[in-house]
Amino acid sequence: MAAPFKGRVPALEFLRELRLEDQIKMQHLFDWSARDLIANREKYKLLDAGIFEFKSKQIRMPCFESPGGLLVVTHGFIKKKDEAPPAEVRRGKEIKAWFEKNEDTIKAAWPYSLSRS
Repeated sequence: MAAPFKGRVPALEFLRELRLEDQIKMQHLFDWSARDLIANREKYKLLDAGIFEFKSKQIRMPCFESPGGLLVVTHGFIKKKDEAPPAEVRRGKEIKAWFEKNEDTIKAAWPYSLSRS
């Protein structure tokens, strides 16, 4: 699921800005996550307490697992250095906190998902 945040959906906005080839790669990762990606540290790893990231080369999409067990993608960015930028990790945490505060309302009304599975 793509997390809504203050009237926007940062993950979908980022995904739509990528080249079609990269959009397809990321969609494969999301689809794969429904099966077994979580065990693959090449494509999915811990960024910081409770925040993970999907990875495809330099493309990163932070995510978290909601208390209800839903995998939620917060936003995306292009990594330019070895470490994820602290501002991007903070942004993921901010979206996570907002989502968790509003999770019941969001899940009941939100039509967007990053994966068709």
